[in-house]
Amino acid sequence: MEIRPDGKANTLTRVSTDSMILQAIEPENIKEVKGKIIEVNNKTVITNGISYPIELPDGFYLVRKFTPVETERLQTIPDNYTECISATQRYKAIGNGWTVNVITHILKSIGD
Repeated sequence: MEIRPDGKANTLTRVSTDSMILQAIEPENIKEVKGKIIEVNNKTVITNGISYPIELPDGFYLVRKFTPVETERLQTIPDNYTECISATQRYKAIGNGWTVNVITHILKSIGD
């Protein structure tokens, strides 16, 4: 895993097309959580022996993939709009699409 070098988002990536999100978890819940957990100390995270700066409060974070509904929200698509297809196809369709609000804004200016 690596931290985005541009510092624009608090995300981790495993490959260039696989965005992950960090979800804060309470230390007492760590044993109950399944998945990769990282610890942030002094605005730094260490992964694979390499130290990276990250703008997050100190604590523990679960590294997880966005849910299909979260990706729909990022693209300003109504919740579960793509639920009629498999999760894999949902991610592909949503990722290959355009953000609804951006297209709406662009198209509004055409009539002017």
